[in-house]
Amino acid sequence: MPIYEYSCDECFERTSIFFKTLSDTKKPVCASCGGAAVERVISNIAILHSSQDLHRQYDSMARYRDSIDEKDPFDGKGDYLAENL
Repeated sequence: MPIYEYSCDECFERTSIFFKTLSDTKKPVCASCGGAAVERVISNIAILHSSQDLHRQYDSMARYRDSIDEKDPFDGKGDYLAENL
């Protein structure tokens, strides 16, 4: 039972349409404006991380941060890390 997302060419809204079967030939229409000029788009995905994964990521960034010499003018990473970590 797939759910496909379509983008309307007239109002630029995204519409999710549920199909009962893979072979369903329902003609999609925009839920916002009712227009038939819709184009199928790739759906957004979400990746869920456990708290353990987030701690591992933080630990690896901390080790990376500690290995950088912020005073080295040839290492452009120091400025980025000083601002973002």
